[in-house]
Amino acid sequence: MKLWLLDADVIIKFLEIDIFDRLVGLHELHVASSVADEVKHYRRGGEKIPVNFRQQYITSGRVVESDATV
Repeated sequence: MKLWLLDADVIIKFLEIDIFDRLVGLHELHVASSVADEVKHYRRGGEKIPVNFRQQYITSGRVVESDATV
């Protein structure tokens, strides 16, 4: 099933509560380029954890990136 995540805050929250990787395994995830670029870090247990979202999820093919064109 395709799952579109249209807001970086949703992705960040899913990373914080440790369910994002499970969603990646269960669904074909799609994000817009602008959303992917906004995901830089998340917090867990008061610690700021950096994430290279593009490398870890887009480049690896685990998440599909789409560009909005006019």
